[in-house]
Amino acid sequence: MSDYPKFVLNRSVVMLVYKQPFLDWLNIADPNPLPMTLEDLQDDNDTFLIPQFDDLRDSITWVEKRWQIVSEPRTPACSGHHFAG
Repeated sequence: MSDYPKFVLNRSVVMLVYKQPFLDWLNIADPNPLPMTLEDLQDDNDTFLIPQFDDLRDSITWVEKRWQIVSEPRTPACSGHHFAG
């Protein structure tokens, strides 16, 4: 069996890297917050495949137009969302 992939996805990746303000908000928003550190949040970041662009600015623009989809909680109720290329 060949080690080479049988297909290639031409995509870029966006990774959400949480910072202290998000952790602060999370602790305020949750009436019963679990003890959590910034390291805990960053242990398993959310990642998203987005269309591949030749220019980084186009990738940034694509994400900025869809920030609500990217930033909404990852719950079963939201799992029906799909990015349009």
